[in-house]
Amino acid sequence: MKAVSRSLFAALTLGMFAAPASAQVFGMPVDFRPVGTGVTIHGGIGRGVNDSSGKITSAGGGVTIGLPSFQIGAAVSRWGLKTGEPKEISFGGHAAFKLPLPPATPVSLSIGAGVGVVSTDITTTESVTSIFVPVGLTLAINVPSPTLDVTPWISPQFRYSRTGAIGTDPSESNSDFGVSGGLSITLPMGFGFQGLFDYDNGSEAFTVGGGVHFTIAVPSLAPGM
Repeated sequence: MKAVSRSLFAALTLGMFAAPASAQVFGMPVDFRPVGTGVTIHGGIGRGVNDSSGKITSAGGGVTIGLPSFQIGAAVSRWGLKTGEPKEISFGGHAAFKLPLPPATPVSLSIGAGVGVVSTDITTTESVTSIFVPVGLTLAINVPSPTLDVTPWISPQFRYSRTGAIGTDPSESNSDFGVSGGLSITLPMGFGFQGLFDYDNGSEAFTVGGGVHFTIAVPSLAPGM
């Protein structure tokens, strides 16, 4: 009887994680936007819009190191901010390589991959872990502006996810597609704003987000240095 109850609880927990888990960090849109050369610190809020997303509010932030042709970053999120919402902490990271294009081209193309992990205890000896891996191509446009860095972007992705109770069944693996994108605006001093969206075809979850960022210029990372 205890084994049946434990399996039932695990199944219910898997159901709770299945839809919202499709995010680079839990509850936040997949963020593959290009950043400026230097160290970018960012933070913001995410919100599930439709029923498939759980309509849960999250907060997250991270750090990304930007090089002329490569960027790598790490992030953390708190899924569930309001009273009565489930609350979990997730961790993630991403890396992207910018494809070579002719000089002065206002368009950039990059190949990126990320990973997000969240785990919750279901008993004193068992836990449920969700792993999410998006891989995709990001298209960004640097809109000409004398005072602002305005960059709209979009990223179609292949997505793999696995949710399961560690060491026990049930577990579930899925491969599907999704798309994320948004708009990033950066002022000359490095401070800026971003808005993001995310749609996961497998879970049909639609998530939006917004926040702020600050890029610290590092001269030694600039081209030719």
